[in-house]
Amino acid sequence: MSNRGNGGRQPGRPSTPPPGRWPAGQECYFAGSRTGCEGLAVVCRGTITLCRSCSAQASSLAREPERPVPSPAQLLEQAGRLQVRLEELTRERDAMAAAAVAAGANYAVIGRALGVTRQAARQRFGQPAERL
Repeated sequence: MSNRGNGGRQPGRPSTPPPGRWPAGQECYFAGSRTGCEGLAVVCRGTITLCRSCSAQASSLAREPERPVPSPAQLLEQAGRLQVRLEELTRERDAMAAAAVAAGANYAVIGRALGVTRQAARQRFGQPAERL
């Protein structure tokens, strides 16, 4: 299988020019697959070689609309709302785990479901008499 038409690279793999070298004579990564692609690479972006047209599209696609930076007061207000929600979710999780214990689930299963050890699950969700 010849790789002549794609600048010597394997199909589907980006070309990697030596550091600091111009990608002279290499095809654009999007050659033949993007409308408006000029075909001949003129720039490198990481390991990807691009023609002028694709480079311009990449630049405009990568830009996000500007957003104002939130003030410290806005950030703290949001953090407070998240803390309230976290406490609600923690109570809900604890109630579900306690119901699982009451239904006969073992602590290893509960621990796996919650991402903790069997011992941690037993310590946190064990019956009050077991905690003493």
